[in-house]
Amino acid sequence: MMIWADRAFVALLALGAVGHFFGSLTSLEPGSALQVWSLSGVLCVALIVALNALRWRRPGDGALAWIGGLGALAWVGGAIGFGASFHNLADFRVVWHGAAAAGVAFFALREATRAR
Repeated sequence: MMIWADRAFVALLALGAVGHFFGSLTSLEPGSALQVWSLSGVLCVALIVALNALRWRRPGDGALAWIGGLGALAWVGGAIGFGASFHNLADFRVVWHGAAAAGVAFFALREATRAR
């Protein structure tokens, strides 16, 4: 059951990355600094998703779990910072990315502390 919850949070974060990608392409001026910066966020969250998906194939790798978990925790901070920047922590994008990343961080850091 816990394995499926872990995978579900990673999948939700991946869907958030896809949404972030298409939102960056469609709602921001092409080639603008804001669009480039937004797409770098897509790359960041995609790498967090990839690291945590790799964790499933390497269950005993504590270093990988720490990196994936701390990366996800940093993404929670980024989501909260994004919401705070426009004074709306209840925005759908903030809640989606924050909750998904928090779930990923929970499972990754849980695995990291158990790995020896």
